[in-house]
Order: sequence, then C-alpha cells, then structure tokens
Amino acid sequence: MDIYEQQSVTPTFWMLGERLCSWQILTMGLVLGRERAALIDTGMGVLGDLKAKVGTLTGLPLVTLLTHGDPDHIGGAELFDPVYMNPLDAELVPWALDPKSKWENLELMVEGNAALLAEAKEKMLRGTALAFQPLSEGDVFDLGGVQLEAVALPGHSKGSLCFVNWRDGYAFVGDAVCRNTFLWLKRCPPLSVHLAALERFRSRVGDGMTLYFGHSLAPLPKTMLVDSIRCCREVLAGETARDPFYNPEVGKDQKPDRLMQHTVGTASIVYDADRVC
Repeated sequence: MDIYEQQSVTPTFWMLGERLCSWQILTMGLVLGRERAALIDTGMGVLGDLKAKVGTLTGLPLVTLLTHGDPDHIGGAELFDPVYMNPLDAELVPWALDPKSKWENLELMVEGNAALLAEAKEKMLRGTALAFQPLSEGDVFDLGGVQLEAVALPGHSKGSLCFVNWRDGYAFVGDAVCRNTFLWLKRCPPLSVHLAALERFRSRVGDGMTLYFGHSLAPLPKTMLVDSIRCCREVLAGETARDPFYNPEVGKDQKPDRLMQHTVGTASIVYDADRVC
C-alpha cells in the first residue's frame, strides 16, 4: 500500500504526506541543498517506510528537523540520524511514542480504513524513545546554497519551531499556525504567550512569506498570520459570546468542560474558556 503523496514546490523543495483518509494528511517538508538535505517532520511512521520514500527523491546526506513533539510529527523519526528537536518538547515524547496512545490516535485519523489499519498493525514503527540533538531559536542549517533558520513560535506546544528559508520566501510551521490551531491542551502555554510569539513571527517574516503547515500539501492563505493574531486578541479581550463549543477528534482525554472555537477570516483557534490568560 502506498499512502504517500508528494508535490514539487520548487527545484529544491518538496512537500510529502502520509494520507490517512480524505480529511487527514500528515505532511513533511524536504529541502535540498548542494551538500545535504533536510527533512522537516516525519509523520507518524504508519507503514515504517518513510526513509525509502525520501530516498526516491534524494540521495543526499540527510538531517531531520522536528517542529514539535506530537506523534504525527515525530512518529517516523527513529528511521533517521541525526534528528534535531527543541528540548522544551521532550516532555511530550513518552506519550507521543507510547504504542497504545499512538495506535489510538491512528485509529481516529483513518476514518475506518480497515486495509490501512491491518497493514499498519504489522508495519507501524513502535520505538518508544527518541534520540535527538537540541535545537533552539536562531539555529541555522546550511545545506549548501540553501539555509533554514529555526524560529520559535510557542503555543500549540512550548517548544514549537518553524523553519524559514529566507532566500526562497517560505517557512514550514508544523502545527504552530494552522487553519484550526489547537491551543487548549494542558501542555500549551498561555494564550498571551502565543499571541506575543505570533506578533514577533509576523514582524520577522511579514505577510508575503509562504507558510506550509503539518496537515496539507498546499500553503496556508496569506492572511493566516494576521487573522490568527486577531483571533488571539479577540479571545483575550473577551469577544467570545458567539463562539461555538468544539468537540475534538483527538485529545478527548484532555477535553476541558468549555472547549471553544474562535474564528476570524481564514483562521480558527481552539481554546479552553476557563484557562484564558
């Protein structure tokens, strides 16, 4: 079974994805330099063959960069060396790689695809430890003619990082900026911290930067940053009277009593109404 989708964005940048169902794809970026390549995120390791897939696109030495520590981003990382991640997300790894919770997350994402589940039961990666080197704000990876800079954007997790290619005008942001950003999980810093990080990120990259995130091969709308910032400002200001309750597909074990969704333009955020600060 081939669950991979791919898209050539530029001669030196590919988007790859593990397609789990009609509405769920786990995406990764592959950036090619003259001397080495960088794989950004590793999906969930559903069929254990991501390294072979990457090998069809490049034979360059590979460095793997993780945007954050969730299972659908670090699940395939055991196939690669070296791997880099912000140590602030190390606390997520035991849960993210726990075989039981990883399998339960997969079951929620495949929309009843029995054939995929049957194959994944045999092939899904089940390593429970992640060997990684520390990565932090400002670290730059020179791939040979192409550079990626790590820029912090905490919110979805404490250690969320984006990887910016200033020369070519794009960034891979993981789940730090999404069409529907989850900011309600217990590990998330206060909403005010995320707002400050968004404003700082926008001040650096502007509104013309093309943003790719962890669940689509296509880029986010150009209005996503400004709309996300406005979302946070309105929630912090209490402009939430019309916000609907939100029922998540994943993370139900952490679901608070008043889980709400606030939308502005192209962006939505999901937040805990009893933990807004």
